[in-house]
Amino acid sequence: MVVNKSNKMMINTLVIILNHNTADLTSNLFNSLYPYEKNDYETFILDNGSDLQELTDLENMILNKNRIIKINENLLFGGGLNYAFEIIKENKKYNSLLFLNSDLIVHPYKFVSSLYYCLNTFGLDIISPCIIQPTFHQNYWKQMHNWGSPGVRPVKWIDLQSPMFSRSFVENKAFIPNELRFGWGVDILFGVLTNKIGVLDTVPAIHLDSQTVRRRRGVDEVITNYWENADKNMHEYFYDHYQNQFHEMREYGKNYSNESEIWSSFNTRGM
Repeated sequence: MVVNKSNKMMINTLVIILNHNTADLTSNLFNSLYPYEKNDYETFILDNGSDLQELTDLENMILNKNRIIKINENLLFGGGLNYAFEIIKENKKYNSLLFLNSDLIVHPYKFVSSLYYCLNTFGLDIISPCIIQPTFHQNYWKQMHNWGSPGVRPVKWIDLQSPMFSRSFVENKAFIPNELRFGWGVDILFGVLTNKIGVLDTVPAIHLDSQTVRRRRGVDEVITNYWENADKNMHEYFYDHYQNQFHEMREYGKNYSNESEIWSSFNTRGM
């Protein structure tokens, strides 16, 4: 693993962007965050078995090609996240992990530091920015966005486009079983494992909707098969594990009320 272990200074957050054949999107996200690094976070790209040409394009497009960690095969979402968990476990200088989909657009100024501040202030295991979805069907999970909320909301689970995990959660609870490697159901699994989850509404991220899958040469069959396998594996796993919690979490996400409790207002200008 490429992360430098010789630096003894504590870094608040290890930022990992998961990439698979989305060089343009990944480079845009990396190049947004990288210039704002100080001593509070470090940004790496975890390449999940991209094609050689895509990987070459990525190296030519990003501001620091030494920040790519290469995996020779596509471990899918769950395997990539497990790989990131192992990185932070081996590198004790990081206090948290921010794991980003490549198909995100963020305003980089204080994006990472705001999430980290609230993760620690409220003693959370997992926090997410407010997720803005350009496509209507992705707004299905209402807990991910709350217009007008001034701060941090407690939720039972989050959709995992941009989760930040505490080190203690990673070390003690975080592992994704093979059945959930496609990514579906991981969010609910984490909701079962901890009730210390929040969404920071004053820090948004735009999600461009499953570009890694949709870009596989534009073949509808590939998308359909992926989603069918993801859905099948998810339901089989939760049928054998946490069946009642699974149904409860899904109903919660669909029927979430925008008038829920808000822990505190939060103003990034005061940081």
